[in-house]
Amino acid sequence: MVVVDVVGVHDTRFTSTIKGAKLTMKKIKNRESIHPGSRKAEQVTRVNLRLNKLDQKKKALNTDKSNKMARYHYLANRISQLEPQPTRISLEDLHSLVIQYIDRDDDIYNQLKSDREIRDSKLKRYSGKTAREGEIESRKERELSEFNSGFVVPDLTDNITMDLFKQFPSARKISKKTKGKTHSSQVNQDNSDNQQLDEDELSKHGLDFNYLPQLKLIRVYSNDNSRSDLFQSGQNPIYNK
Repeated sequence: MVVVDVVGVHDTRFTSTIKGAKLTMKKIKNRESIHPGSRKAEQVTRVNLRLNKLDQKKKALNTDKSNKMARYHYLANRISQLEPQPTRISLEDLHSLVIQYIDRDDDIYNQLKSDREIRDSKLKRYSGKTAREGEIESRKERELSEFNSGFVVPDLTDNITMDLFKQFPSARKISKKTKGKTHSSQVNQDNSDNQQLDEDELSKHGLDFNYLPQLKLIRVYSNDNSRSDLFQSGQNPIYNK
């Protein structure tokens, strides 16, 4: 089954819902002086509850977006460091990159654990894992679970996808005119936005989340480095040529 994630559409509707709730709140006059238990007070309570619920959903969406982009940022950095620059890589190499990505915080985790154990040994106590250790464990457990069921990555075994991936726009290039829209016209027509991946640029600004639908994405699996299947057909017109 092919799944196409139309990025930006849900975010736009979600933002409109929040704006609508805030507008409703503004229309309620004299909110500070209304009598508790009145219909206006009940309306204010309902709107506040809705705004709080929407705010929680927005934070969850932003966290999910950040988690999704972390893998692309990592792969972009790794690809930018390769010499000579590849036109494509093997499925086995892509599988290896995923493993390296999932294991990326192992050194930090081991150092934190070692420091804690040394400190506890000197003080003759057990302080328990730090918050950072817990975060790394949870993140790695989540990503390993996805790897078992199919880890989503750009199909860098395909030279068209590799070429488009190297043109991944920096987030700072988003303007009010293009925000929330796909970048097919820019990728094909505007060479100024098609710079090769730059490590400094990536670290400062990150990648443009709205570019993802342009790319062909596949799933790779932990138990078989020769297995992959299609997750998303790239929307960029170059795939149809």
